[in-house]
Amino acid sequence: AAQALHRAASEHDLLGEVCRIVVARGGYRLAWVGAADQGPARAVIPVVMAGLRTEDIARLRIGWGDDRAAAHPAGTCIKTGTIAIARLDEDDGTFPEWRATAASRGLAAIISLPLRVAGGSFAVLIICSAEVGAFDRDEVDLLRELAENLSYGVQALRTRLERQRAEQDLLMAEARYRTLIEQIPIVTYIAALDDCSSMLYLSPQIARLTGFPPESWITNPAFYVNRLLPVDRMRVLAARATAVQDHQPLAIEYRLLAADGRVVWVADEAQVVTGDPARGQFVHGVLTDVTSRKSAEESLQRAHDILRTMIQGSPLAIYIVDGAGLVQSVWNPAAERLFGWREDEVMGRPLPIVDEEAQREFRLLRERAMAGETLLGIEVKRRHRDGSPIFLSLAVAPLRGGDGVVTSMVAMVADITERKRGEAALAAAQRDATVGRMAAVVAHEVNNPIAAIKAWLGLLRSDLAHLPDVSRNLVMIGEQVDRIARTVRNLLGFARQRETGDGHVQATPLIRTVADLFAGRMKAKGIRFAVEVPDDLPVISGDADQLQEVLINLLENACQALARGCHVRLVARLDEQRLSIAIEDDGPGLGEDPQKLFTPFFTTKVNGTGLGLTVARRICEAHGGELQAANLPTGGAAFRILLPVNERSRPVGAPG
Repeated sequence: AAQALHRAASEHDLLGEVCRIVVARGGYRLAWVGAADQGPARAVIPVVMAGLRTEDIARLRIGWGDDRAAAHPAGTCIKTGTIAIARLDEDDGTFPEWRATAASRGLAAIISLPLRVAGGSFAVLIICSAEVGAFDRDEVDLLRELAENLSYGVQALRTRLERQRAEQDLLMAEARYRTLIEQIPIVTYIAALDDCSSMLYLSPQIARLTGFPPESWITNPAFYVNRLLPVDRMRVLAARATAVQDHQPLAIEYRLLAADGRVVWVADEAQVVTGDPARGQFVHGVLTDVTSRKSAEESLQRAHDILRTMIQGSPLAIYIVDGAGLVQSVWNPAAERLFGWREDEVMGRPLPIVDEEAQREFRLLRERAMAGETLLGIEVKRRHRDGSPIFLSLAVAPLRGGDGVVTSMVAMVADITERKRGEAALAAAQRDATVGRMAAVVAHEVNNPIAAIKAWLGLLRSDLAHLPDVSRNLVMIGEQVDRIARTVRNLLGFARQRETGDGHVQATPLIRTVADLFAGRMKAKGIRFAVEVPDDLPVISGDADQLQEVLINLLENACQALARGCHVRLVARLDEQRLSIAIEDDGPGLGEDPQKLFTPFFTTKVNGTGLGLTVARRICEAHGGELQAANLPTGGAAFRILLPVNERSRPVGAPG
């Protein structure tokens, strides 16, 4: 059996050789091996055979299932895993199928020996003898040993063949792997665990990547370190040492110096591998050329830096908002200066410069931009952080994501507040000039007839004094003529360019004098009049009569507009570098647009001319100040006169 195993190239050859040896040397009539079919039929299939009448073996129908195992010694042997023997001289009722045919074929005894591998019977060795007394105890022991040796041989042969197949598969896998790594556009390497990360193997692609063949890297242990860009060298070696020490994957990007002087960016991904004892540990990794990506990233970064510098240094306010109106990513210094909001205060929040009245307009602009439209020269009104209005010229462009969908919009904003004020001032000046010229002509043409009428009225009143009814009518006519004369004076006051002069006006006496003039009238009308005027108000440069005219106009309007039981409060104080004179009441207020009251000839009175407040504001502005009008939050009207105060006009002991 040992020689047969040595000569056999396959399991079939081994089994066949053993059967021939059994017949030739053992003197048996027939020897064959049947394999145990594991299918549903549970058949014993002849595999090899030797001896007489072998053609009969192929016609046998032997099974090892429950219903057929006892019919033939081979079936019983496979089913039980034990040796089965039958003799013609011992008719004990067993193996009826075999007994029926044994004598006709010259067989007197049969033995079936199980062939086992890995604890199970995979086949049976059947030996037939012409002698009735064959297969005594000694012979059975010898044949059992033969079967066991044969089983061992089959196992050894299978193991050898499996090893050969595994070795062949490994060789093929290595060949495929080498072919693969030499075809893919990356460099595969194996490096030693030394301080220089000296290379033990590199795929041929390293030559295309750097211009140096693999031999240059492998033969010189320091070659890899020397090809690292100096500024990257310490970082790379430190990362490799950490990966080796912690047995963690390495993932790092760095630069290599190529043979032609180029700088090549590579992505290095590696892992410490524990090999067989002969090779020990080593680093297995791949290098990928990422030079193009790095160049693109650097170009993109440069463009980003340039754009950011332009945005940060732009005199125009620039910000980005999304479709919901939330500020995103950009709010440059010019926007902070223009609107008064810092970047950290607005980022990710609704655009704070849009008040409630402008929300619909802002939404429509967003919808147009998010639809892909570029908007240029859009003029809008917005609010500063302190609440003051700002007029802006907008240029809005949509910003798209990588998929081409608009995700947000960028706004470039120019402050046109001063231009708007200039345009409004110019329009007002042109309008006032036109009205002034007309008023001067009208006043001149009307003034002379008025004077004549008044003179004749005086004569008529003297001549007709004895007629009471006529005298009363003449008085009424005189009052109306006086009213016309006052209107003419207002027209002349509006048309004239008044000079303020450089006089010094004591603010406290002037304000108290006018207040005293109206105290009696207010009381008679049932209006409560409160006056708060300090004794140490500063001296004002200007014309006392004109300033007094302003105060009279404001208090006259309050007296006429308020009903019994209302309150008027006159408060004067020093507000930083300006004198503030406020007149407040709790009357009906000034309407939706208090600024319209300063429009020439606009009036809410039945007999008003609409010039009083216009002239009053002109006087304040001519003195370097302003006249403001507003509705109070609690109801009522508020007028505020602000006049400049310089240090030389400040009284001694005044706060400064």
